[in-house]
Amino acid sequence: MEEQYPWTWEIPLAVVCAIIALGVAACQLARSIANWFAGAGWRWPAVGDLVTSLPGLLAGDAAAGLSGVHPVASSGILWAWLGVTGLLTTTLLTVAGVCGPGIGGGRHGCAAWRRLRKRMNSSGRTGCGRCDISCDPTSIRQEVG
Repeated sequence: MEEQYPWTWEIPLAVVCAIIALGVAACQLARSIANWFAGAGWRWPAVGDLVTSLPGLLAGDAAAGLSGVHPVASSGILWAWLGVTGLLTTTLLTVAGVCGPGIGGGRHGCAAWRRLRKRMNSSGRTGCGRCDISCDPTSIRQEVG
């Protein structure tokens, strides 16, 4: 049986580019939040400075790529907000990957998957936890759908 959607170089490249773009946006968001809490107001860099200000931003300069920002957040506050937004971004990506449209055979969300797992556990079925191995596929479709 052939794969319907082959994994070529375009799909992994698009995923890597999306992760990089999300990382840049998360860093800029962290800087904007840090400066906002420092009293500089909500400032977002120009589109041309989103990437070029990143080295200064990661070095602890909260004013990198922004003009006329006073006062700016200290490097410690900036690093704290970079950590918080990094953790939130990673958590959201993990939840999206686990509970996204691919779980449960691509048609069902997390709630349907949990109902099915609960029903399988309460019926005394054991196994490795994969429905396609431990159960009859036709009964799974009837239970979930």
